[in-house]
Amino acid sequence: METIVVTPGGSPERAYSVLVGSELLANTEWAKALNATQAFIIADKRLDKVALSLTKSLKAAGWKVAKALLSVSEGAKDYKKIFPVYTTLIEEKMDRNAVIFALGGGVIGDLSGFIAGTYLRGIRWVGIPSTLLAQVDSSVGGKTGVNHSLGKNLIGVFHQPSLVVCDIDLLNTLSQRDRVSGFAEMLKCALTYDSNSYDFLVQNAQRILKLESAPLTKSIFETVGQKASVVQRDEYERRGLRQFLNFGHTMGHVLETATEYKRFRHGEAVLWGMRLEMAISTIRGHLPETVRQLVDGDLSKLPVPTLPKISPKSLLSLLKRDKKVKDGKVNFILLEAIGKAVADDQVTDAEVLQAWKQVSSLGSGR
Repeated sequence: METIVVTPGGSPERAYSVLVGSELLANTEWAKALNATQAFIIADKRLDKVALSLTKSLKAAGWKVAKALLSVSEGAKDYKKIFPVYTTLIEEKMDRNAVIFALGGGVIGDLSGFIAGTYLRGIRWVGIPSTLLAQVDSSVGGKTGVNHSLGKNLIGVFHQPSLVVCDIDLLNTLSQRDRVSGFAEMLKCALTYDSNSYDFLVQNAQRILKLESAPLTKSIFETVGQKASVVQRDEYERRGLRQFLNFGHTMGHVLETATEYKRFRHGEAVLWGMRLEMAISTIRGHLPETVRQLVDGDLSKLPVPTLPKISPKSLLSLLKRDKKVKDGKVNFILLEAIGKAVADDQVTDAEVLQAWKQVSSLGSGR
């Protein structure tokens, strides 16, 4: 087992651990450090057997346990749909010392963290991410939220977990699409922060996608470590460091919203977003064309759904809804080199459309 300590904003009193390894849910000794006796498990209903096993382990350790099993899709991150969970928390008399356990992928983590951050003005929560995407991305950093019909994650709070348990055994049932989705987020972190990690990911792509323990654990550990370092220095995206984690997400969110979250897994949309934003990077003069072609060649090897047809008017309209818009300008995160990102809020509509035309003409995907 590997352990990473996340220190949000550099505050030791709010530090928490991220555990990465196998068979971590077989023994809940890690829960003792929480010093609590009330647990509320919010789980993807497809993981009902895992939730039942966790329930039995916690009860055996003296915890009072209640749970809510949810049908999961991006549409589940709707405030109206999660409101009944608050009702159950109240009916089960969960108090301020209770701990919410979020068992599932990124959707479960996002909405569970939001519920934890708003129930009784904030209670603790533990992330138990069950997908590769969640283990390397949303499980760390405390970003929680739900969606609005006009955009993704527009309603939310920063609410750090008290512990994150990344059990790689939970990944064994993932489809190839879900593995690629998580792998895309690993590539994103490496492209913006660490060229050596990027080289390792590209060289070991097939082994990681086959869930081979050694390269998988190493890549998860390194990616989480990159995020932990950023969260320590810039918890609320106020210093400009954490914003670089948004590489690929501005255009990726446009794709998700345009297709009503039905066409792409999140990481698939981010992968296209990275390719589009690398094209913008080159158009804007930040990234050499040779580097763009090299990385684009690597990314194009991953099987993802093809780009949808979106009119220029719709594309630009959706882009302007991005939560990073300030004074009418979109703050893009672009690349200068592998492992080095740059913020640019001077990208024109014409440059966005030029990048869209360039990348969509490549016709790759599946």
